[in-house]
Amino acid sequence: MPSPFIAAWLALLLAGCGGGGSADRVIGAGDESPLASAPPSEPTPSAPQPGTAPPAAAPEPADGQEPPGTPVVDAPSSPPAIDPPPTTPGVEDPPPPALDPAPTVRVAQADGTSIAGARQVAADDRAFRTIAAAPRPWSADASFRMAAGLPSQSLKVSFVSDAPSIELRLLAWGNTQVEIRVDGVPVTATALRLGDDWRPRVVRLDFPAGARSRSYELFGRFLPFGGAWVPAGSTLTYPAAEDARPLVAFAPGDSYTQGSGAPSARQTYAGVAADELGVELWTEGVGGTGWLSGGAHDPGARVDGTLALLNKAPAIVVTALGYNDRFGDLAAVAARYDATVARIRAAWPQARIVTLGPWTPLGAARETQAMRELLIAGAERNGVTFIDLEGIVTAANMDTYTNADRVHPNAEGHRHLGRTIAARLRAAGVTP
Repeated sequence: MPSPFIAAWLALLLAGCGGGGSADRVIGAGDESPLASAPPSEPTPSAPQPGTAPPAAAPEPADGQEPPGTPVVDAPSSPPAIDPPPTTPGVEDPPPPALDPAPTVRVAQADGTSIAGARQVAADDRAFRTIAAAPRPWSADASFRMAAGLPSQSLKVSFVSDAPSIELRLLAWGNTQVEIRVDGVPVTATALRLGDDWRPRVVRLDFPAGARSRSYELFGRFLPFGGAWVPAGSTLTYPAAEDARPLVAFAPGDSYTQGSGAPSARQTYAGVAADELGVELWTEGVGGTGWLSGGAHDPGARVDGTLALLNKAPAIVVTALGYNDRFGDLAAVAARYDATVARIRAAWPQARIVTLGPWTPLGAARETQAMRELLIAGAERNGVTFIDLEGIVTAANMDTYTNADRVHPNAEGHRHLGRTIAARLRAAGVTP
């Protein structure tokens, strides 16, 4: 069962959507997964008792409503466009990288291998490299590994294998989503969204080019990882070269960091910025939260219970809250900001701390501008680098960069923000 800390967190979340069925699904690389069509939403994971269905959560207030003491909950966004317009009018983006030839991807509701004579590699095998908050055997099923703290954080698993075919053992838990990259290239255009029916899934990749060494990265949210199967004679080894890459943690964050509007949790603005900077990525974002959130979503509690437990020291920590506090008590926001920065420094004294400013495509409204000025002053007071985002997305370009809600970035908006943030971090001298 979830810990009391997670149980408190769960009470604030949106109801999750249903999980997939038992049919085997075949996905060509670059195609959108049938399991990936639903937009991101916050889950309601709670271990079902034997013979019962997973429980559903109570409904949350609609987006834009703010009952006393309750943060605004971000509404799910529209599915992102797969082929958005270029970032700069008249200047085409370079074509995305592609695996040649592309693997076939199959997702099945199963808990066993279809590879004849396969060798199973358990989730706790040292060949798997994991980046998360204190990854450990999952309390609901010790054959899977999960992270400590908020399950909305990212969990990354990487390894190297020369297998011509490989099967990954996952579990559909709290609207589990995962992006799989091979040699740095996503094998599907959007995340695989596995559902929340508490049943295991097997994701099989078959490579037409056959056996050769390939690097793998699984990056997801609400992701119990259960290991892999490879053919007899194939290897699966630890990716030692990744240890030298600096880690950038985007936390605590809200729905932008969580990935609302992005093709996957790996293709958020944070993931784009990390790729631009050539660093390793970890994120922790929860929609609707801010500096004034309470309980499990108090930003200081999120630092202590999740960020501080990372199993790799971050070189840079980027905070990304404020928009959802724009109608709140500014003095209370300033106090929470100072306290949160102090807790980040206590956990990771060597890390550079960065604060992203709030923004809206509708222009610098009075409340957003007041929050921006408060965070600029707070960053200066605490020796933190402030990165201004005002004016990156405006009324003139919001059709290109935002969803229909005119609040959350779409896929191209995440790319535009991520590239701009990376450039401004370099300009500010904040690089690992």
